[in-house]
Amino acid sequence: MFAASAADDATAGSWPFRRHVTPSGPTPPPRIRLRGLHQAFPAGQTSGTRLVLTQATYQLQRWLDWLDANPSVVVLGDYAAASPAQAREAFAQRGPWARIAVEAVPPRGPDEAAGVEPSDPFEPLRVAFERGTWPLHAGTWPGDR
Repeated sequence: MFAASAADDATAGSWPFRRHVTPSGPTPPPRIRLRGLHQAFPAGQTSGTRLVLTQATYQLQRWLDWLDANPSVVVLGDYAAASPAQAREAFAQRGPWARIAVEAVPPRGPDEAAGVEPSDPFEPLRVAFERGTWPLHAGTWPGDR
């Protein structure tokens, strides 16, 4: 995922469920594209509760901290399929968004904007979280496979 001189990362949907989301190793790629960035911030919780792991503030701060240690890396996040509420949060430029250049781009087709990697083992967990359901059975955590 992070090999060679440029990297395309489509794992944003699993960030709330993973300990490490930034590249590891001594030499990161010079450019990283985060596809489906909106999926890193699922909002399917009920009763006005939103877990910290699903908040843009927490997830983006993890990347900003990593970028402080790797200032030569350029990261581009694809937020084209963000919900209106997510887009408002980004364009308000509060919290970690204040350190991120947010630019409007022309809309793309639904297939391109989705940014879901079909082989992502965390996708069922992300979808369940978005919908507020939990269809997984004991022993079926994506990392247990």
